[in-house]
Amino acid sequence: MSTPPPYLPGHGLLSGRSALVTAAAGAGIGGATARRLLEEGARVVVSDAHARRLKESAAELADAYGADRVAALPCDVTDEAQVTALFDLVQERHGRLDIVVNNAGLGGTADLVDMTDEQWEKVLDVTLNGTFRCTRAALRRMKADGGAAG
Repeated sequence: MSTPPPYLPGHGLLSGRSALVTAAAGAGIGGATARRLLEEGARVVVSDAHARRLKESAAELADAYGADRVAALPCDVTDEAQVTALFDLVQERHGRLDIVVNNAGLGGTADLVDMTDEQWEKVLDVTLNGTFRCTRAALRRMKADGGAAG
């Protein structure tokens, strides 16, 4: 069995950039992504549907990387008003948006054979429609800033 390569510290590759990561509360992919973006010098807004976990995660990130570089807002990506508020926060805190990581997704809440149509619709609304809502919001802002063709 081979030894994994050593962890590489950030190189400032994203200095001056602003990023948003959905589903970033905790030790999963979103949290790890937010941490790496910060290590590379980005300013980051993190969100999650779980307000308590998000508050704890944001506090840890702010302690490690500076409160001026981390902001957080609970967001249910199935709610257009919450998505709009989230992207407004990025604009307010950091002036522009450069990077979006659509990490919010929902796995099945039941075995597929037992899943109801309503449960499946929730999976689709979070995972697909939520990604669409966030991507649309991002493109609107990036286009207004001259950074996306749309």
